[in-house]
Formats: sequence, structure tokens, C-alpha cells
Amino acid sequence: MRQAEAGETIVVTINGREVAQLGPVRHRQWRLAADVAPIFAGPPDTAWDEDRELLEAVSDPSAQ
Repeated sequence: MRQAEAGETIVVTINGREVAQLGPVRHRQWRLAADVAPIFAGPPDTAWDEDRELLEAVSDPSAQ
């Protein structure tokens, strides 16, 4: 906890597999709508419905 308080990030592993990070609290930084509007300004993705069908089922990797 003291390391995290000092700004370090500690990676927690299970059998060598990274599962979590412990680190300093990062407070949210709110943005104005006008600041992020350009991100959403492009045309909609007309192929999204087709692309979504190509995605595989999402699974929990820690359940393996």
C-alpha cells in the first residue's frame, strides 16, 4: 500500500498470469462535450451489424 501511495503500480499475478493492478488512485478527469465531439463527428459505421456477427462469444479468461 505504501508503494501504491508513493505512485508505484504493482501487478498481481496468479500462476504467472497478470490478473490485477494495485496502484495510486487516479481521479476522473471530466471533459466538456465540445472537447470530445470530434471523436463522434464521423459518419456512422454502416457495416457494424455485419461486423458484430463476426465477433466470437466473450468469455472470462480467469475461468479457464
